[in-house]
Amino acid sequence: MIRNEIGVQQLDPEVFLKVGAALFAYLFRRISHKRFQSILRNHLEPDAVDKVLNEARTNGYLLKNCKCFAWAHFRSRYDDSNPPSASKFKIDEEDADFLRRLNLSHLNLDFPAYTLAEYQGILDGATSDRAVSLKIAKFVSRRMLFLLKSYGVQREDLENECRLGALRSIYMRYPAFDDLQHVKNTANTGIHNAGEDLVKYYTSPTRQRLQKTKDGAFEARNVDLASLTELETPYVSNLASIQEEVAHLDELVKTLEPVEQAYMRVLKGEHDAGFSAHLGEDNRDALESMAASRYRLEARRHFGISNKAGKELFEWLRAQLLDG
Repeated sequence: MIRNEIGVQQLDPEVFLKVGAALFAYLFRRISHKRFQSILRNHLEPDAVDKVLNEARTNGYLLKNCKCFAWAHFRSRYDDSNPPSASKFKIDEEDADFLRRLNLSHLNLDFPAYTLAEYQGILDGATSDRAVSLKIAKFVSRRMLFLLKSYGVQREDLENECRLGALRSIYMRYPAFDDLQHVKNTANTGIHNAGEDLVKYYTSPTRQRLQKTKDGAFEARNVDLASLTELETPYVSNLASIQEEVAHLDELVKTLEPVEQAYMRVLKGEHDAGFSAHLGEDNRDALESMAASRYRLEARRHFGISNKAGKELFEWLRAQLLDG
């Protein structure tokens, strides 16, 4: 089944053993991503390399079932517990034989092995409980308010992307944790990193969030919460109406006074040499590290826009967008 999951069904058995060993050496943090890529390139065609790399970071069977079973089996050698049943981890016997041979001696044996149900409970607690949900909601409100107000991005999509980042971080690190608090800390880091990546994705002047397809429509990512437990790739939906709104906003900004246009551009994350000099760092970097309220304050100060004028500007833009 591992062969099927990574798309190397026809690979010679000896070569598959090398590729499979490298895959799990990477997933269990024995080798670096760079070393993993190098091994794959020595044995696979470029398209196959890309397939394996993608599955290594997104495939739930590999990241959850296989890793949980392999760790449970390895620990059973040292704690006098019964070896785990492959069927309880939904692993077929061919894969189980391969996973039982993995050498995981570089990992700390203090971290427990869990059943799939127990592990899912830990994942839920680290990514979906009330405290985590509140943290994600606050993060989205603080760092992505402009996207929510002016670009039609759905709060649910942003929050689910952050949860997905937390899940990926835990899946990739397991079982290299000191304790359950370490799991939560890893989830928090994943949330933050996913959020910062989203800000860069949406605000980068060189990368439009909406991509034009061959048929002339526009597409954007839309994340379904149900997909998170399986780490499925976010599905794509047609959002041409949002593109029209974005285009309308851009046209409205062009009608503003030059100083107001410059103010709006830096709020969108575009580089401005003068504002960067004012901040003492590239304003795009400041947007990532600085609280959103302070960034807006510094922008108003630099461009000479009062708090009242800034509010009136946004109220006018919203009114124009609503009027169509």
